Amino acid sequence: MQKKIHLKNRDRIYELALESKGVHHRLSIKEPSMPETTIQADASLQADQAFLTTQQGRFVCAVAQDANGIWVGCQGHVEYFEIERKVVHKKTEAKADNELRAPMTGRVISVRVQPGQTVQAGDVVAILEAMKMEFRIEAPYAAQIEKVTCRQGDLVDLGQVLVTLGAPLVAQNKK
Repeated sequence: MQKKIHLKNRDRIYELALESKGVHHRLSIKEPSMPETTIQADASLQADQAFLTTQQGRFVCAVAQDANGIWVGCQGHVEYFEIERKVVHKKTEAKADNELRAPMTGRVISVRVQPGQTVQAGDVVAILEAMKMEFRIEAPYAAQIEKVTCRQGDLVDLGQVLVTLGAPLVAQNKK
């Protein structure tokens, strides 16, 4: 199954298509402003290192992720790629805004909500541990929890839906 992620570096947004089989990954990277250019790479991850094989050769890169993006250090260069969570290209994908997904492969160490519960913007709904770091999954807006699809201890894949939110709650003004 192919997963698509959008990464922002400086003013450019890259589309990363990822196919995974265990610890081996096939990457296709496109920059929308240069659609004729696609970088293909085979990758494997071990702890905080990525081993990439491209047409230009084999590279060993240091990788680390925080809650908003990924740091990549390769051949003396370090770059930060912010994960774009709100890129929507098709009407059929518009509903994805209410799905809170795993920012990377890891283990769920805490689930703090249950279906029917009301959350406010910024409330932590789950905590994921990956690469020796904790990632707080927060509600982007006030809503009622529709569905929780993970449990404490679950191993989850990058992009896997963890929690589904209902429609945004609108504050009631009293007159």
